[in-house]
Parts: sequence; structure tokens; C-alpha cells
Amino acid sequence: MPRLRIALSFLLVALLLPAAGFGADCQGVSYGAETPEALIAGLQDAARDADMGQLARYLSDSDRAKAGLGLTIGATMMLAMREMGLDMNSQGESDGDDATKKKADLGELQTWLGSIFDKYGVEQPDQETMGRMMRRGPEGFGELEDTMKGLCTAELIGELATFLSEVSEQEVSKQIERFKADDVGPVTVDGDTARSAIGGEELLMTRIDGRWYVDIESTSPGVGPG
Repeated sequence: MPRLRIALSFLLVALLLPAAGFGADCQGVSYGAETPEALIAGLQDAARDADMGQLARYLSDSDRAKAGLGLTIGATMMLAMREMGLDMNSQGESDGDDATKKKADLGELQTWLGSIFDKYGVEQPDQETMGRMMRRGPEGFGELEDTMKGLCTAELIGELATFLSEVSEQEVSKQIERFKADDVGPVTVDGDTARSAIGGEELLMTRIDGRWYVDIESTSPGVGPG
């Protein structure tokens, strides 16, 4: 049976990063589900609502932390690359109407991303810091760990997914549509692990402190800490 993959590419890449120390609780937000069946229903509801933040509530603290950190880095890098592209294209040329508009659009996106980071208390890494982390590889991203503690990660993920959809001109939430499937297989539970299927693709779940979460590393082969 093919295994179910969380198709959001930034989230999957994020799972390769070391876990940041996000707080486990955010006032008024409930993470995980009481039963595997409730977890599946929650995933379906999130997909039908195209709500990445809601879906993120069914990731474990560690996976949600990695996803939030990865999306933060991905959004920052995407705007930095766009800015570099504008700078390269404008070298030696006077700004025309098109270039002026592109710069204005970039400014609006930078303001939008900055407002998201301000809302959740994220310290936005500058280009020098990003370059240093990239040179060091995955371990370098651990520098952001202390600044990411205690955040409302599910809500942050939801807003960053909306932002990235705008910047990439691809609807990020569409990549979780497979969870909409009504075809749900039987649930089998073995201790703190459970398995089922959505749309014919296997879904693995794990119980942590009495709550059920998607088992990302087992559900998505080849994705996880190196």
C-alpha cells in the first residue's frame, strides 16, 4: 500500500531540520486528538477548510516546531531571492514602471511577512545570518532555536502557508487535498501506534502523552532527521 505523504514541500523539508524548542501549549489551542478516529476526522476537516494551521494541530510538538522553523526560513529565503533578482536585473538600468511596481510589490510582501513575525514574536533572520546558517548546513539552523520558543506554532504555520501561497503563486493548501477523501480504512491500534488509510494511502499515527498525532517520519519515508 503506498504510504501517505504530507505534500507540502516546505513542511517536508522542515522535518530535516533539528527541532526548535517551541512551547507545547498556546492559550485556547488544543493539539492532537483523543482517538485515532478523531485525528482522521480532524485531518479531513482541515483539508476541506484548506486550513494548514488547523492541520498543524495534529502534528506532534517536535514536528510542529520543525515545520514552523522551516516555513519561517523558507519564507525569508524566498523574499531574499526575489530581492536579489530585482537587484541583478536593475544593475546598470534605469527603473521603468515595471521595475518600480515589482519593487513596490516586494515591499508589500516584506511588510506582510514582517507583520506575521511581529505577531508571533519571531525574530526574522537577516541575510548575513541566513548565509552563515546555510554554510553550516542543517546544524546551523539551530541558531534560531532560542528565538522560536513559546510560539503559537499552529497559527504561525497557517499564516505562513497563506503567505507562501501568495509569493509562490501556488495554493499551498491544495497540496493537502488528499485528506479530503471519504475513503477511510479500518483503524488498528497497537499500543501507542495506530494505522489506517485515507484514499487508499497508508496513514500512521502515534500517541504521545495520551493524545494522538500524525506519525510524520513513519508516514513519509525518507523524511526525518538525518
